[in-house]
Amino acid sequence: MKKKYDIVYSIGHDCACSMYLKKHNLRVVSGPLDWLTSVPAHQRFDLILNDFAGFMNMDDFQFVDKDPNITNDDKCDYYKNTRTGLYFYHDFAAGVPITKTFPDVAEKYWRRIHRFYDNIRNKERVLLVWFSHYHDTSNDAWVRFASDLCHKMNKNIDFLIIQHMENQHTPIKTQVAPNIVRYDMHTVAKDKDGHNTTVGNEQLCDKIFAQYELRVPKDRWIMYAYKNFLMHGLCKFLPVRSLRHKWRAKLKDDIYKLVYEL
Repeated sequence: MKKKYDIVYSIGHDCACSMYLKKHNLRVVSGPLDWLTSVPAHQRFDLILNDFAGFMNMDDFQFVDKDPNITNDDKCDYYKNTRTGLYFYHDFAAGVPITKTFPDVAEKYWRRIHRFYDNIRNKERVLLVWFSHYHDTSNDAWVRFASDLCHKMNKNIDFLIIQHMENQHTPIKTQVAPNIVRYDMHTVAKDKDGHNTTVGNEQLCDKIFAQYELRVPKDRWIMYAYKNFLMHGLCKFLPVRSLRHKWRAKLKDDIYKLVYEL
């Protein structure tokens, strides 16, 4: 049986976690740490526990060159926040001075931060997910992080931890605490040039993320039931197979947007 939550957020280590959440229909809103990279878990919790103090000061942002040996986002310039260590790869328009783009980027992140705290406070069942090809944070550290955040938010919060363990092709599941589940496994996959891919070992990782789903809000059950009836009922009577697939895909997308999006 799948574990159901009202809201799920990525806390890093990079965009791979958000990509998996979206792939498995678990990502309904953007979070403040979705697309930021290169900072381990303890520094991210420092930000979360301290209301992201000093998170967006323009003087802390330093332009960085792109690595020509990997695939880059050509639409954006890359910047590092020297205070937090976080890299911003998908926010600042390429070729535009940061003085012009920074106000909109800062406003976007503060909006996401406020929504992040509001959702954690107001949603009944909350799951935070950490997925990393690089970091191996101890169980004691996760217990401390979780305890501090639950105390700050005055509620129970669940955590899903997925971390890379070299050559571990059968996931090792550890119930670190009642609200913390950890998987150690070989998350890394290489491209044809020998570089780590962003999402890594999809065959293993998909099996973990597939164990979770979002709960249907009580006020949207009627719409959910109606769309499901169309998708699983009436669609099967469409005579053309390609048309059935097309409408099922459309209805599935409608269900996700109408039922889950905030």
